[in-house]
Order: sequence, then C-alpha cells, then structure tokens
Amino acid sequence: MKIKVNKHVELFINEKTKINDKIISFSKIKEKDAAVVLLFKRKKNKIYLLIEYQYRPVIKKYIYEAIAGHIEDNEDVVSGAEREIREETGYIVKLNKPVLYAYSAPGISTQREFFFIKEIKNEKKRNKELDKDEIIKLKWISLEKAIDMIRKNKIKDAKTIILIFYLYYKIKDLI
Repeated sequence: MKIKVNKHVELFINEKTKINDKIISFSKIKEKDAAVVLLFKRKKNKIYLLIEYQYRPVIKKYIYEAIAGHIEDNEDVVSGAEREIREETGYIVKLNKPVLYAYSAPGISTQREFFFIKEIKNEKKRNKELDKDEIIKLKWISLEKAIDMIRKNKIKDAKTIILIFYLYYKIKDLI
C-alpha cells in the first residue's frame, strides 16, 4: 500500500523483496534527497560556524542544526543546497560538489543527505525567505564551542554532528 504524505514523502507499507531465495517484508519511507550545509568563517585565527536554532514540531523542541532541506524535482544537489542557504540564511553562495553523502536512515528511508562545507568571505546577503512552517534563529559559534556542545549533548542532530566533525578533522587542510 502507498500513502502520499506530502510533496517530499511517500509511505509504502507491506512491501516485499526477494534476496537469496528469501522473501523479505518491509515498510519504507520514500523521501526526497536532502542537502546539508555548514557555513563557516575565519576571525582572528578561529573558525566560526553558522548554526541554526530551529523549532522541530515532531520532537516539540528547538535544536541546533546545520542548514538543510529537500532537493526539489527541478534541482540538482548543488542548486538545491544553494537555494536552502539563500532561504534560511540570506547568503548568496556558489558551491562545488558535496564533500560526501550518506543515507539518513537506511533501515526505513530511501533519503540520501548530501553534505557541503563552504567558507563565507565576502558573499552577498539578503533577507531570509523561510517557509511558512519554519522557525529558525541563526547563531555564529566557534568550532571549539560546537565540539563542546556535542560533548555536552546540546547538539543532537546527527547530520549536523557529521558535518562539524568532518570540518574539525579537515581543518588542517583549510589553514
């Protein structure tokens, strides 16, 4: 059975597949792929990250997150990531290819998350264009503080943690 939840998500219940002569039953969420972006800047020999403090109604909490959103049908992953940055932060940036991609929850979902890191230097900025259901505050925090927030379980979003640690371990290549 197929249930269309919204323009990004479809739910499939009681699907079957055959692997190694064994029939496996499962349910799955077919969700559009997403872009995840960590913007950073350098200031006085320190790295600062632009982090969103966003209300998530599913968990009924504000959480710290990297910029993220679904890739629309008419977009590739780079243009979708650039659009999300514009909408959620107001920055107008040009991105290269993603640094990596991963499945968000391969036991239940088809969604892939494409991860980007971009240094902000003299990029133009305009007003944010948030979706009507988005409540987002932006905060610049140092990379050291972000790592400490992860240790103290204040940053709980997995995709954000992945990008922060990716940047942390790649930072020697950036300096």
